[in-house]
Amino acid sequence: MTSPPDALDEDERQLLAALVQDAQRTGVSLARELHLSETTVRRHIQRMEEAGIITGYGARVDYSRIGLPLQGLIQVGHVGAADLNAVKEIARRVPELVAATREVDRSALLLRVAARDPTHLMDVTHRLQRAPLTALKVLTVLNRPSESRWPGLLSPSR
Repeated sequence: MTSPPDALDEDERQLLAALVQDAQRTGVSLARELHLSETTVRRHIQRMEEAGIITGYGARVDYSRIGLPLQGLIQVGHVGAADLNAVKEIARRVPELVAATREVDRSALLLRVAARDPTHLMDVTHRLQRAPLTALKVLTVLNRPSESRWPGLLSPSR
């Protein structure tokens, strides 16, 4: 279960904001920047991991650097359990599918796909349309989207 942002103390907010910007930072570096001991930093990180606030660490990929500068957001309407299983299978067969997330009302999925150019994006869309999914709709195409991370709610309270 996740905790609301106000469940974090100020040190944890600052620590989390720093980790959102760069999860590979060392404990020494974080401790120095935040004026905390390395032990305190480790303790805060462990607490946030155990509370489910930090759920993992991963790489951010600049798809344009591997020849896929366009990204499209595709909505899949009226998603049921069968569609979720289909998306997992499609992800194995359509490598351009790089992310999927549910909309708030849980009735639709948003798929993010990466492509070389508009023709390739249309090819990916057509391959997705042949899959057993309901109502696909391309919402937008992004040219070299930014993967900037913003601390947002983690910014120091005012």
